Amino acid sequence: MPYKTLDEWLDYQLGLYVEEIDLGLERVKEVALRLDILNPDLKIITVGGTNGKGSTVALVESILCNAGFTTGTFTSPHLLRYTERIKLNNAEISISEVIAHFELIEKARGDIKVTYFEFAALAAMLAFINHKIQVAVLEVGLGGRLDATNIWDADVAIVTNIGLDHQKWLGHTKEQIAVEKAGIFRKDKLAIIGDSDPPVTLLQQAASSGAYTKLSGRNFDIKRHKESWDLSFNNKTYKNLKLPNITGEVQLINAACAILAVSSLGENISTEQINAGLSNVKIQARLQTFKAADRNWLLDVAHNPESVKVLAYYLAQNPGKGTTIALFAMLEDKDIDEVIKIMQSHIDIWCVLNIASGRAMSTSKISESLSAIVSGKVTVYNDANIAVASIVEFSKAKDRIVVFGSFYTVGAVMNALRGLNV
Repeated sequence: MPYKTLDEWLDYQLGLYVEEIDLGLERVKEVALRLDILNPDLKIITVGGTNGKGSTVALVESILCNAGFTTGTFTSPHLLRYTERIKLNNAEISISEVIAHFELIEKARGDIKVTYFEFAALAAMLAFINHKIQVAVLEVGLGGRLDATNIWDADVAIVTNIGLDHQKWLGHTKEQIAVEKAGIFRKDKLAIIGDSDPPVTLLQQAASSGAYTKLSGRNFDIKRHKESWDLSFNNKTYKNLKLPNITGEVQLINAACAILAVSSLGENISTEQINAGLSNVKIQARLQTFKAADRNWLLDVAHNPESVKVLAYYLAQNPGKGTTIALFAMLEDKDIDEVIKIMQSHIDIWCVLNIASGRAMSTSKISESLSAIVSGKVTVYNDANIAVASIVEFSKAKDRIVVFGSFYTVGAVMNALRGLNV
């Protein structure tokens, strides 16, 4: 095999298939059959929805690991390292093992074209089987029904919420998108819906699939206290649960979905094990705040109107002492005007970053939208290192720098901050 490094393999995968996104299960399912990984001997929890998937996966993973389950997770995209996508018992997979699985996939696929995402999903399942994982937690990449993760039948399927995103592929209304998201439900298996006001089509699809559905506000309830919370379901109440170690009120519903999923596996999960999972959960760039280069930073991968509303609410509830500076960029299929309108009252200075993605929205388009909605100068940076250094230079210690808009944006800034040794 001519590819020796991970970067060489990833470049090859990107060039193998012209379409970065090609929804459909026939190709990847055939490769999984050839690899004999289509019916693995493990439990599968699949997490779909518009926002909160990554946080929910992290919460499921943490609770499972603290309850003694051997656990594998598959998520996307990554922020800094490709190996973030595949974790085994809360530790990233090694580069050498990823390459070994790529070699198996390449040999098995023959003349079947496999996308970058499909390579990753197949590699993840190979790793889970290789390590005799008991529970695999799969994050849907896009949609659900035709996503590569859906070649595997979920024992538990979670849909966190339904919002308008990826309309080019999923449909232009929440009702249409819900049909795609509901494609991960399975007959006689548990379907957990975290959206307290879901589109009727989501409930219809859940019913027609024959899934055993639990709906937020109907089949499980949350009671928030100042420093704790209670979760009630199945005539049982977990009292005085710890708040998740992820900022944001929305994380309570994600945690509730995670607890229901883990509890359904047939084991008696204790409050102590759940609390350990909630306390120890780790995930980056979800309302993540820290000081670096003597500046206050907030990193959040919010990239559509619904998730940006959560970011805006946090900013309103936690006002800064100085100027709030935005450094952001988005992908071309996002509703840029709506995002700017949501954020305009919370941002004083706007900076736009040119990000390395074939799906990136041009800085000229972002700047044009900003100029039409907000007043003041818009600064464009073509390099994250220059952007970070410049903002550190012109800002003051009491200011706050908010980085958001996409995983690519946040990842580039995180790398730049590491380059400053901060």
